[in-house]
Amino acid sequence: MLGDSVLASGSFETVNSVQFLSTWATSVGVKMETKSVAGQPDYVIMNKMFIDGPAFQPQRTKALFTGNSTHDVSDVMLWSIHRDPARNAAHEFPLATTTGCDTAVGKGLCTQTDATPTLWRIKYDVDFRTTVPITPNLYPCPQLQADARFGTGLCPVGGLEDNFSVMSPTPHEVQLRTGTKVANPNLQTIDLLGNAATNGQYLFPMGMGLGGAIDVPALGEINASLLGNPTAFSGITWNLDRRLSPNGCLPSGCEATPQPLDPFPFEGVDPRTQAANVLFAGAGVPSGNFNDPHFTASLLTNDQNRILSFVDPAVNNFNGDKSILGWPPATPPAAPIAPTPNPPPPSAALITAPGTPTITGVTAGNSQATVTFSPPASNGGSPITSFTVSALVNGAPPNPPITTTVPGTATSATVTGLTNGTGYAFIVSAANSAGSGGNSAPSNTVTPGAPAATAPGAPTGATATGGNAQATVSWTAPASNGGSAITSYTVTSSPAGGTATVSAPVGGTAPTTATVTGLTNGTTYTFSVTATNAVGTGAASAPSNSVTPTAPPVTGLAAPGAPVQSVATPSKLTVASPIQNSTIPITLKWSASSSGGITSYQLQQ
Repeated sequence: MLGDSVLASGSFETVNSVQFLSTWATSVGVKMETKSVAGQPDYVIMNKMFIDGPAFQPQRTKALFTGNSTHDVSDVMLWSIHRDPARNAAHEFPLATTTGCDTAVGKGLCTQTDATPTLWRIKYDVDFRTTVPITPNLYPCPQLQADARFGTGLCPVGGLEDNFSVMSPTPHEVQLRTGTKVANPNLQTIDLLGNAATNGQYLFPMGMGLGGAIDVPALGEINASLLGNPTAFSGITWNLDRRLSPNGCLPSGCEATPQPLDPFPFEGVDPRTQAANVLFAGAGVPSGNFNDPHFTASLLTNDQNRILSFVDPAVNNFNGDKSILGWPPATPPAAPIAPTPNPPPPSAALITAPGTPTITGVTAGNSQATVTFSPPASNGGSPITSFTVSALVNGAPPNPPITTTVPGTATSATVTGLTNGTGYAFIVSAANSAGSGGNSAPSNTVTPGAPAATAPGAPTGATATGGNAQATVSWTAPASNGGSAITSYTVTSSPAGGTATVSAPVGGTAPTTATVTGLTNGTTYTFSVTATNAVGTGAASAPSNSVTPTAPPVTGLAAPGAPVQSVATPSKLTVASPIQNSTIPITLKWSASSSGGITSYQLQQ
């Protein structure tokens, strides 16, 4: 509209003196608003749009639609447009809806995104791996089903085939309408000059390098060494048949047979099969039945053929197995190529990357897992030099990736650096002089964990030093505490007779020295040590060296002095016979010697 502020990013190109504007992104610079009242038109602009193109080597198909509307809460519906080969007529098929997205996903992710009024965004990501759950914020079917304006019965199965077929075959045009336009299709508006003006309905082209893009996979998403070609031009129907593109027929009418591009850039690869075994074995384009009447008038027995399907003008719809373009496409006659001067001699047998290994078992450990595998059936004509085992979390590599590479003779590998309590699956690839081959099918999922605590190991290096009726024993802590802190050590003598236990202080470490008392001097002893933790007591150490406790010698003593004697005479003593024959007791008293160390006194008559 006159006065709108719109920024367009792109470039000019000149082909045969004709100038083209190639625009890949637009944005609104000044906010435009309209009232949500009856009879008031509204407007919308597409800022960015893309759909993944074949051959889907990232093993998914993604799409993104984003823009601005003149309502704070956008109400936008999109249809893909496909042309039939008889009349070049346009046929519309449900593609996306902000209302359905809001219902299935939630506001803030579809409308008023990034907390911005008028901004809307719809994102699809259909992963071909069957282990990945279908979620409404990534898959089109739950969102389309949530908007009753598209009708009932959409996506009757809701599986990968239904979701993939919403975005396939690759459209050349996308029709966008606001909810106001859908409710008021005959609403008329004029511009400032009085001329009829468009409101609420816009047609956007879809093509490589245009504002609506067929997305070419970035090399960061794929393993380029495993690709035949990242993009299959022969997987785009309007390349295979010009009549399926806008204004693709002659002024006199449409031809009776398909009209492929001439010359045709045929890659030699089938776009329906290139996705399989690129990263995840078997995760190719969905291949089950597809029979949604909103998108096909009859059963399509292999949904991979949806890539090459076209609208049957007899039923104004795709027509299952009855409307599939022929494969391979017609190609122009081969043109002679001048030989290269002095061609090199014929090379030896072609060497290719090896085949796919097979995982035979996975065992989880403490922050690690051991993966066993068997080599591929084919080494590609060159010995296998290495195997690489990669960890997956929920079917995808973690960030950063966790891998382990082992020699080509190995049949197992231990992957370290895992997080205990997290589930991991694993894939294995083989490499030779030609490069890396394909990945194996993912293993079962295992969860690493710390081992259960056990009693500690045996202490080592027990050494004893004898003392007076005791011995001091020291030792080295065991190599393993069993996963639980050591709380005490116990020293035991042999022969029995003495033990000692030392305990760890609160928040500290148990000492590694103890004194065993209660031993018998002159007896030879050895000692063993055990460690105890919260689980129990571990094995005893090897015996220590032998020691014999001994009393210390008495040194530095002087000869005792002479005692002072006295003879106490009983009172009232009566002597009836000589004293040597007397039976009267005699008591002798004396003072102790002033010298120490006295052990006995001797009495002489």
